[in-house]
Amino acid sequence: MLDFSQLFSATLYSFENKEKELLYHISLLQKNFTKERSLRLSDYLEDEKMVSAYTLFYMYSNWPKYNFVADKIPESLKDRYAHCHFIDVGTGPGTYLWAHEMMFSDRAKKLVGIDLSKIMLKQGRLLKDNFFAESEVYLEKNYSASLKKSLEGKERILCFGNSFNEMTDDVFCQYIEDVDPTFLNLIFLGTKEVFQRFKKLRDGYLLEKFDVIYPCLTQENCPMTLEGGDWCHQYLYHKWPLAFEQLSQKLKINRRYTPFFGGLFVKKGLWKKETTEDEVVFMRTIFKNKGEAKMLVCNGQSELEKISFPLKILSKEQKKNIPDLLAGIKMRIKREDGKIKNIIW
Repeated sequence: MLDFSQLFSATLYSFENKEKELLYHISLLQKNFTKERSLRLSDYLEDEKMVSAYTLFYMYSNWPKYNFVADKIPESLKDRYAHCHFIDVGTGPGTYLWAHEMMFSDRAKKLVGIDLSKIMLKQGRLLKDNFFAESEVYLEKNYSASLKKSLEGKERILCFGNSFNEMTDDVFCQYIEDVDPTFLNLIFLGTKEVFQRFKKLRDGYLLEKFDVIYPCLTQENCPMTLEGGDWCHQYLYHKWPLAFEQLSQKLKINRRYTPFFGGLFVKKGLWKKETTEDEVVFMRTIFKNKGEAKMLVCNGQSELEKISFPLKILSKEQKKNIPDLLAGIKMRIKREDGKIKNIIW
C-alpha cells in the first residue's frame, strides 16, 4: 500500500501545507456522503479540489476494503484470480484498480476503470503516471466495443467499487452481460436499504450465473428477512499511519471501523464451496450478562439462528472481546446434545 504522504504530490490540486483547506473539502464530502446530501454530483465530480480531497481521504481509506474481500479467494482459485483482467465500474480516481494492482503487481493483466467523471479519470491518469507507469491501464467513460474486444482471450474480474448504489438494476446487470466475468467483486455501502435491493438481485439473477465465495456459507437464498433491523454487512477494522489518523481525528470521522458490504462471486461450475456444519457467520450480539451470551448468526443451512451459551466456555480473551466482535466474521461452533460446548473465532 502506498504511503499516505506520497499521494499529496499526485493530486490535481495540491493540498500540501494547506491542511485547513483540505479539512474543509473533506468535511463537505462527508456531509454529502452521509446526512445532508447537499452537493449535486457535479459539485464534486467535476471540481478538481473536491476530487483531490476525495483521492487523499476516501480513495486511500477504501483500499483495505478491497484487500479484505480479495483475501477471501480460496487457495484453489488464487492464481486464476490474479491473472484475470480487472474492470472496475465507477472507479473514481482508479480506487480499486490501484488496490488490485498493489496486491497482484507481478501478474500480467489489463486494468480498466470506467467512470462518467472526466475529472476523476484525469486524477486517475495522474496517479497512474506517478505510481503505476509500468501497468497497462485504461481509464474510460464507458465500456466500449473496442475496449471489450481488447480484453478477449483472458478471463475477467468485474468489480463494482462503491458504484452499485449509484446505478439501476438494469445497468448493473447489463455490465455483467457485457463483461461476462469469471469473478464478480462487490464493495458497497453497508446500509440496510442498499442490501435490501442487492438481496433481490442476489437471490435471483446472480445465483443463476454465479456461486457465492463470500460472505455466504451456502448457495441458497439469503435468509435475511430484513425485519427487526438486521441485514448482512461487515465491519472493517484498520489501523492507519499517524498522519492519516491525525487527519481523521481533526475531521471527527472514524475510519478505523468502517461498515460496508463486501461480496465475492465466481462463475458457476468452476468451484465448489466446502462448508462444515459447525461454521457460522456472526451478525450481532443480542445480549450479554455475567453468565450468558446470546448472538444472532447465519448458519451453514442458510438459516438465521439465535444461539445462547454460557460464558464459562469462552477464554478470558474471548469474553473481553465480545463487545468488539465485528459483523461478518466467521465462527466455528462445537455442539454436543444440542448444547454449545465451544466457540472459536
